[in-house]
Amino acid sequence: MKKFLLSFLFSFLTTSSILSQCYTAYRDAVWDSSSAIIRKDDGTLWIKAYTNYYGMFANGTNVTTPIAWYQLGTDNNWSDEFSLYYHALAIKNDGTLWSWGNNDYGQCGLGYSFPTLTATVNTPTQVGTDTNWVKVAVGWYHSLGLKSDGTLWSWGANSGGSLGINSTVISVSTPTQVGTQNDWKDIYADWDVSFAIKTDNTLWSWGQDGNLLHPQSRIPLQASNYTWKKISLSSYRRGLGIKMDGTLWYWGSGFGVLNIATTTITPDVYGLKQIGTDNDWQDISQGTSHIMALKSNGTMWSAGLNESYDLGDGTNINRSNLVQIMPQMNWSSIEAGNHLGSAINTEGELYTWGGSAITNPTQVGVNCLLSVKEENSINQIIIYPNPTTGIVYFETETFGSYNYKISNTIGQVVKKFNNSNNYTTQIDISDLVEGVYFVTIENGVNTITKKIIKQ
Repeated sequence: MKKFLLSFLFSFLTTSSILSQCYTAYRDAVWDSSSAIIRKDDGTLWIKAYTNYYGMFANGTNVTTPIAWYQLGTDNNWSDEFSLYYHALAIKNDGTLWSWGNNDYGQCGLGYSFPTLTATVNTPTQVGTDTNWVKVAVGWYHSLGLKSDGTLWSWGANSGGSLGINSTVISVSTPTQVGTQNDWKDIYADWDVSFAIKTDNTLWSWGQDGNLLHPQSRIPLQASNYTWKKISLSSYRRGLGIKMDGTLWYWGSGFGVLNIATTTITPDVYGLKQIGTDNDWQDISQGTSHIMALKSNGTMWSAGLNESYDLGDGTNINRSNLVQIMPQMNWSSIEAGNHLGSAINTEGELYTWGGSAITNPTQVGVNCLLSVKEENSINQIIIYPNPTTGIVYFETETFGSYNYKISNTIGQVVKKFNNSNNYTTQIDISDLVEGVYFVTIENGVNTITKKIIKQ
C-alpha cells in the first residue's frame, strides 16, 4: 500500500497539464502525504488527494477514486495561509476563514461535530463571519487560528489540553479564544500538542508532553527562556526550531531514530540540542523521517533517513549531517512530507523528490519568470538584490514617474511610494517580516506586478 500511495502521489506531482503558472505556497499532509494543497500566483488553490474518506477532495462529492491536481472551486482570492492534516483550513485575501475535511471533533469550526451531523465536510465552508484571520495551523483533530489583533483561538479535540483553554472538555466546535493576551504572532499544531510564538519571540506550548519542553498543560506555558524565529513539529514527538540568533535546535523523544549529529552532546535544561554551529538559518520543515532547512542565502539543506530518496541528494544513504541540495538554485520555501520533499525557488518554480521514485529535485510544470502579472507591460524593470535583507532597488529602462505598492501574501498593502523623473528607485523594507511580497508598479497607463523576497 505504501509503495502504491507514493507512486500515485508522484503521478500527481509530475502532472503538468494544470501547472502553467508559478507557485507561492505548498503544504503536505505530513503524516501520510494522502493530500496536498498548492497555491498558484493567480490566487487559485489546487488539491491532490489519495482518498476522499475525510472529504479532502473538497468537491462536494463522495467519490473515492484518487484524483490528481484539480482546482478548488473557481475562487482566485486565496492567500498563502493554509494548513492540512485530515482536515484543512485556508484563509482568503479578505481575511475570511474556510474549512473542510474530517469533522469528528468539530475541528472544522462550524459549530457541530459527529454524530450531531456528518463527520466530514466535503466542500469549503466559511468559519463564522470574522474577516481578520491571518494564520492557521491544524493538528490531527484540533485547529488553531490567529487574528490580526494578535488574539489566539482554538477548536476541535482537546486531547491532553491541546486547545489551551484550561478545560477538561472533550471538544469545542467553534473558535474559542485562548486566554486574553493579544501579543501572539505565530502558531503551530501537531497530533495533540500546540505551540505559539509571541511578539517578544518567546515560545509557548500546551497539550500532551511528548513534544513539549515542559510537562502536560491545559494552558500555554513558556517553553524556554530563549527567543525563537520559528519552529516545526512532527507527529513523531519531536520539535525543530530556529532561535533568533539564527542557530538550529531540536528536542523531543523522536529524534534519536534520525541519528542527526549535534553540537551539544548533553541536552540543556530544556532538552534542547544544537544542530551544527551555523547561525544563518531562515526556514525549517520536518517530514516523517527527515528534516529540511533553508539558509538566509537561499541554500537548501536536509538530513535524516533516506531510504526513499527523502533528502533529494541523489542517493538513498542516510545522512547524520545536513547536506546541501541543488546548490545552483536559490530557494524561497521548503516542505518535508512522508518520505517526500518539495521546494519552491525564488522564481516560483516547484520541485519535488522522494517517494522511492525521484532521486533528485525535479521540476513540476514549466519555467516561471519573477514577474507575476503584466497588463500591457511596462518597459523592463530590474529588481535587485532579490531576495533582500533590507534595501531593494527598482531600475527602469525609461525615464518617468512610477507608483509602487507593496502587498503581503494576504493582499494587505504594507508600503506605498512613488518615483518622479528618475531611472532608479531605492526602498528600505528592513522593517518588514521575512517572506514573499508583491510589488505593483504603474505609470498611469500600464501595470506590472513583481515578486520580491524579504529575508
